[in-house]
Order: sequence, then structure tokens, then C-alpha cells
Amino acid sequence: MPKEYPNAILLKDIIADGDKNFSADIKADDHASMIYTSGTTGHPKGVILRHRNILYNSYIAPRYIDLQKEDTALCIMPLFHVNAQIASMMATMQAGASVVLEEMFKPRSFIQTLKKYKCTTFSGVPTIYNYLNEMKEAEGEDLSFLKACICGAAPMPVDVFHKFEEKFNAKIIEGYGLSEGTCVSSLNPINGERKIGSIGLPIDGQEMAIWDLSDKPLPDGEVGEIMIKGPNMMVGYYKKEEDNQKTFVNGWMRTGDLGYRDKDGYYFIVGRKKEMIICGGENIYPKEIEEVLYKHDAISECAIVGIPDKKYGEVVGAFILPKSGSSLNERDVKAYLRPKVAGYKFPKVIEIVNEFPKTATGKIQKNKIVEDYVGNLKVLSRVDGNLKIPYKWVYGKALAKFYNG
Repeated sequence: MPKEYPNAILLKDIIADGDKNFSADIKADDHASMIYTSGTTGHPKGVILRHRNILYNSYIAPRYIDLQKEDTALCIMPLFHVNAQIASMMATMQAGASVVLEEMFKPRSFIQTLKKYKCTTFSGVPTIYNYLNEMKEAEGEDLSFLKACICGAAPMPVDVFHKFEEKFNAKIIEGYGLSEGTCVSSLNPINGERKIGSIGLPIDGQEMAIWDLSDKPLPDGEVGEIMIKGPNMMVGYYKKEEDNQKTFVNGWMRTGDLGYRDKDGYYFIVGRKKEMIICGGENIYPKEIEEVLYKHDAISECAIVGIPDKKYGEVVGAFILPKSGSSLNERDVKAYLRPKVAGYKFPKVIEIVNEFPKTATGKIQKNKIVEDYVGNLKVLSRVDGNLKIPYKWVYGKALAKFYNG
């Protein structure tokens, strides 16, 4: 056990003791858990949460999806993730409702599991919704019995949103949160106005703001960093004092996400701060281009990243996973994007891939894509005259390929 926690109790010891009435002296400000970030833009960091943080979100979150004792939530996220621990489990049990735990997301049995246990809600990332959209076995399924399908962890492409609701007759509630904020910071109201593409309104007690690079608040409509403040903020990162000093500013916490607030107080994400592409001095937000690509009938998934370039600093790279059976190639992508994307945003690099590197929760690891494309080595093969890049890239100096503009 870490020396910082001499009073920590191991679960295996509790089980071995066999005392069903086990209790411990716990204070609200005691450290309750350490949850690691996903590491999609860097190395994972340990997030220290207090019991107070967890209790706050567990009490507040159920109100926003009208969770009642009669409800049942299906938990398909891994239990080491903040969404599973707080939103799917703690919040559900706090409301007196039931939880069905799945070992992992199983696409082909997912809908049957929902029906078998009479589930009324579940929470997932955009990748899961996209997968369900493409499942032929799910054609004709009606999921209107679901009270709310929660989506978070990454921005939901608007086209994926509409396809899911049309196909399954179910309501998606988009929200926003992060491990550092104990999972939930904002949600679209379940019975009020939902704004498609928005992460909703701040939950009770959560302050949110948009700041510029000088840490000054920005007016509605202007893009800056999303800042949060409230009783759900983490203690800090484990053994990362330098990161903690950069993250906390006068009681506010930097999220690392870029977004804006509209005149009605709804927040919108445009991307991660570290993922913003600066090409020749122009700021380019990957989500804008990804939204266009997701409207293409032959594209299953895509990732827009910044590729280092000697002349412009960065250029836009588009990595695309076609739908099964598609013959989509680079020429097709260029022809599709040309009338829809401004010249300075147009991808200089377009690659068709067989798969994407992902976290355990299904988020695409964009940092891994860039590392492998620029600094690592690739095996190239041609299939039907189209360039196909297996994601299991092989390393070796003889196969090095760097993009130099």
C-alpha cells in the first residue's frame, strides 16, 4: 500500500474476515479513491477523490435523468473507470435503483441484456453508439423503453446521435465530465430543452466558465478552455505536484477541453486543448472536420490529428476506418471533403486504416496515432490498388517513413 495511506484497508482482508457488519470511521474529506485518467492525450495520471466528491455527484446526478427506485441501470463500462464507479453504480444505488453489471460491452447480446433485466438506462461512449448504429442484427429493434441513454467521455458526432435515435427510438442525454470532476459536470435536461451537439447545462453546485489564454473569462460564443469549480473537484493528481500547480487557478480547475457557451447557458465542446491543430498560425478544431466525415455513408470511424510539419508547424491528418465491405480510398475522401472544408483545414495527410488504437473504454487514442505515424514505423500493403495501413505497425529503421510536407 502507498505509505501516504497507512489506514487503508484492503478489500481482500475484508472478504477474508467475513464480517458482514464491517464499518470504518470515515470523514467527508478523507481520500476515497484514486482513479486514473484515460491517457488519450498523454500518460495516465492518478486522480485523488474525497468521499465528499463522490457523495456530491452520487446525490446530484440521478435527479438529472429522473432516476427512481423502479429503474435499472446497465453498467457496461470497466469498473476502474469513473463513469462506472460514480454514474453507473454509486449514483444509481444512491437513488435506490438497481444496477446490472456486465463484464464488458458485448454488442451482439447488448440489446437482449437490456430487455432481460428490464433496464431503463445505460451510459456509454460515442464509439458504442456508433457500433450499435452499424449492427445489422439490431435492425428493427425498438429501445423506447429506455428512459435515458447517457453519452459522455468524448464528443458525440451529431450524425451518430441522429442515427441512433432514429434507428432505436430512444433518447440520448449528452453530458460532460472528467475523472478530475468526479464524472459529472453538466447534462442536457431529460425533460427540458436538449441541444443536439451540446454537453448541456452545469449541474447544481457546479460552476463552469470559458477562459482565454490569459485566464480571463470570455463572452458567450467565443472558444476558450472550459473551467470548472465546485464540490466535485479532485484533491489533485497523485505525486504530480507540477501538474497540480498548472491545473488549479484561484479555486478553478482547468479541464484541458476547449469549448464555448451559448446565450442560453448551454456548453459545447470543440475538442481537447492538446488536440487543437495550429497550421500556419490558424487554429483548427478536429471535431469540425470529424463531423463532416461522419456524414459519409462509407465511413465507420475517423480521427483528425495534427501531424508535425517543418513549414507550417502542423498539418491536418485524417485517419479513416471504412465500413465493412467499403472500397473507400484517399481519392474518394478528397473529393467528398473538397466542397465542404476550407482550404487551410483540408487534410494534407489522408490514411485508410484497418483499426484504431483505443482505451479500455473505447476512446480513440489520438496521441498514439500521431506517435506511430510520425515517430514510429509502418508496414504498407496495397489491397485492390488502395493504400491500406494495418494498425499493428511494425518497427524497424528500414521501414521508417516520416512526413516532411
